[in-house]
Amino acid sequence: MKIVWGGGRTKMSTAESMSNIEFRKINKKSIVDALFKEGSLTKAEITNKVGLSLATVNVLLKELLEENIVEQGEILKSTGGRRPTLYNINVNYRIAVGIAISEHHIRLSHVNWNCGVVDCESHHVVFENTDEYWQLLRNLVTKFIEKNKLKEEELYGIGVSVYGRIISCGNIEDIEPMGAFKEIDFKKVKQMFRCRVIISEAIKAAGFSHIGTMKEKNNCVYIHTAEDVGGAVITNGDFGGMSNRTGSFADIYVSPDYLSEEDITDKSIFKRHGTFGKSCNRTALLGDDCPSLKEFFKIIDEGGNELYAKRWNRYIKALAWMIHTLRAIYDVKIVIGGEISSYINERNDKLFELLKNNDIYGEDVDYVEFSKSNEFDSCIGTGFLVLYKMKEFYNEE
Repeated sequence: MKIVWGGGRTKMSTAESMSNIEFRKINKKSIVDALFKEGSLTKAEITNKVGLSLATVNVLLKELLEENIVEQGEILKSTGGRRPTLYNINVNYRIAVGIAISEHHIRLSHVNWNCGVVDCESHHVVFENTDEYWQLLRNLVTKFIEKNKLKEEELYGIGVSVYGRIISCGNIEDIEPMGAFKEIDFKKVKQMFRCRVIISEAIKAAGFSHIGTMKEKNNCVYIHTAEDVGGAVITNGDFGGMSNRTGSFADIYVSPDYLSEEDITDKSIFKRHGTFGKSCNRTALLGDDCPSLKEFFKIIDEGGNELYAKRWNRYIKALAWMIHTLRAIYDVKIVIGGEISSYINERNDKLFELLKNNDIYGEDVDYVEFSKSNEFDSCIGTGFLVLYKMKEFYNEE
């Protein structure tokens, strides 16, 4: 069956029973997708991009404007007729708040539909699964929403990320919280808010913060360096691979070449540092005797502490080995994020030296990037997951 639109252009139906309403949704989506990809377009340009008649585009644009999905932009100079108007996506049509819960912090983000980050906050709060903790979190979110002049009930949703294990390949919400978070009741967390809530695993959420924009979708391997270590494979602006578990690098054993003879002989040390996750997490640096990353790197920069220097050296060697391995496998840029990433970036000479020495192709290390949002990656990513994955959870059109 052919559907004929004004101007003689045709669109083939994907099913004989497809209604005009369904076609209307498909065509409106094609206009929205074109505007996301190109940024701003005139009616004539939209017509050429999506293959619809000008009359049809006029009708659909009117509806999109009324629905506040699209907005009018700049009026251009005339080239011999009526002055054309640019149309843009209203990036604030969908807005989300992201909440990242970790052992020592609550981090918040305000993000919009085009992967824009409007605001972020960090609060030093030690996690406790108590009524007092959850009330404090609720108060912080309320103040954050008010500061950003938002209305909670009008949010597209709220994302909450915690460290855990993904137990199903079909849904990123199917996670089992681990460690200090294992007793969290997600149903109660969702009931705290007046809008829909998505729960996500912290490391995967952090990886999703690097999907790019609708115009420029990313391809990268993301490495998360924080309390826990892991990553995500991002392909064309979404998780790559067959499941949401892609990028579970923490369980990969690091080559023993980076360990000293003492480390290899002492099985307890190798057990602590044998995997990438145990070699490059927060504890691998701080141990039991350093209160914070800030204090650790202050001592490193001052010099004189052999124990801390040895931890840092082991850490950087393990990270270099993993970056080198992932680069060899995926041949895409490697993005290092998480709360430790900014400290690594400030002292990246040793890391880049190791990568150059171990690279058989002799290429530059410009494929390594550091996340600009570092400690906020998880709260930003869980907000993006709300904006781009909500329909998968709630069967939205």
